[in-house]
Amino acid sequence: MGWIRCRDGCAGKWTPSRSLFPENSTLARSLGMNQTGSPQQKPQTIRALLILGRVSNLPTVWANITAAWFLAGGQWEGMLFVAMLAGSLFYIGGMAQNDLMDVEWDRQHAKDRPIPRGMIRFRTASIYCLACLIAGITLFLVIGAHIIYIAALFTAITLYNHFHKKWSGSVWIMGACRALLFLTTASIFRLECSSTIWLWAGALLIYVAGITLAARGENTGGSVKRVALLLLAAPAALGLFVWIQAGDWLHPLIASVAIFGIWLAMSYETLREKPGKIGAFVGKLLAGMVLVDAMACISVSSSASLFCFSLLAVNLIAQRYIPAT
Repeated sequence: MGWIRCRDGCAGKWTPSRSLFPENSTLARSLGMNQTGSPQQKPQTIRALLILGRVSNLPTVWANITAAWFLAGGQWEGMLFVAMLAGSLFYIGGMAQNDLMDVEWDRQHAKDRPIPRGMIRFRTASIYCLACLIAGITLFLVIGAHIIYIAALFTAITLYNHFHKKWSGSVWIMGACRALLFLTTASIFRLECSSTIWLWAGALLIYVAGITLAARGENTGGSVKRVALLLLAAPAALGLFVWIQAGDWLHPLIASVAIFGIWLAMSYETLREKPGKIGAFVGKLLAGMVLVDAMACISVSSSASLFCFSLLAVNLIAQRYIPAT
């Protein structure tokens, strides 16, 4: 008495009756029953770690580092992939830090995030964040990145995560994070970066600021400010400027600018077809960051540029499994 047969008809298996064990009762909690009256599942820790780190966006980090590496005079070598690993750890740690600092806000407005949802404990996420940041900093130091840029990158990440919900101008700090990743990579070769590296780092800063501004539409009724669209076009403007300066009308840079422009148009069309679906729009813009890097390095290495182009497909596939935002 007081037990019911499970609905799937499984022979000999019984579950506690919800009528006898209210979901909020001490006895129900002691039996491990959740709000639906079924046994609680163990936290999906691995998936939670992947979501916390927004790992689907890692191809954009690899592209940033590749473009900066070749613009600074690097070649294909093992150290480049160590730099990619360092950048990836820095990115994952920064994204985890974002969730840790936003946890109270998420509990009210974004309950599907891993921590408020119960997929991972706050303590575990904190250890994960700290371990990734320390490992990223250490690897960058080992391969020769300058400590000034590393410190600036860490500071920018922390400032953005602290202020992005409080200050609208923090979109520029987010852009600075990508620019500083670019400059940190270039500093492996020399402290004083060339004007070309600074220009493309600036283009990344403006583009990412545009993405961040557009992403805020997710919390403001699904609208995207026009200024965000203007910022997104900055890399194409720089690409055209460099192409004109080169004086070679058949330079492959113009093709990369065209591809980037087409991708922007396709991304915006997604928004027009699905008004209010900012997440899909932002996901495509994030994936399109690799096209900015492809433009940046096509003048110095066609193979590096092709590698960056190829990461677009990798990014889009990854976004099918792990949310980009």
